[in-house]
Amino acid sequence: MIAIDVRGMTAVQAALSGIARQMPYILSTAINSTAFSVRTVEQARMKAVFNAPAPWLVRQVRVEKATKQNLTAVVTFDTPKARAIIEPHVTSGARGRKPYELVLQRMGILPVNMRAVPSSAFSRNASGDPSRAAINRMIKGLSIKGSGYFTIKTQGRRLHPGIWFKGKRGQIKPQFLFVSQAVYKERFDFTGVGEAEVRRIFPVEFEKAWSKAIETAR
Repeated sequence: MIAIDVRGMTAVQAALSGIARQMPYILSTAINSTAFSVRTVEQARMKAVFNAPAPWLVRQVRVEKATKQNLTAVVTFDTPKARAIIEPHVTSGARGRKPYELVLQRMGILPVNMRAVPSSAFSRNASGDPSRAAINRMIKGLSIKGSGYFTIKTQGRRLHPGIWFKGKRGQIKPQFLFVSQAVYKERFDFTGVGEAEVRRIFPVEFEKAWSKAIETAR
């Protein structure tokens, strides 16, 4: 999360008493324009750092706008799901649990120290993510005897730990494989990218807002 604000407003307003009443408008306008610029560069950086990130994830970068009463804009990720995916790359550590992993854990299927990774054969949506309908069908099937879905929790001779499906003809296909805790190294300097853009663009946006306020005050 990046917060954009301006400190020392009392001194600024005293020095510029002639236009002091318009300063909240000038600053909120400049701060918001800067925040949207930060969002644009963050989204561009995501596309450069990650290999074909899902479009929905890139769109999750959100701006909470400043107002004349609250001169702070925030650039952050819109949903807990997006934050869980991105934050491990911003600060090194384990990635957050995906919703279906939490469900599988509550069902006693996924071990606490493991992650569930979709197999290459698992149905996916247009963005390349596991299909929600297929996940729901699998989770439901795990609770129904004879559905074809079954789990392997420990390494055996033939099958890797995970969720498997046995078809009517006896063919066995992996659905999700259980792997050790996924740990990521930091590679997306979200804060650094945002702060650099603030330093670059805020003076420009402030000057624009200032000029507009002067024009409308005449």
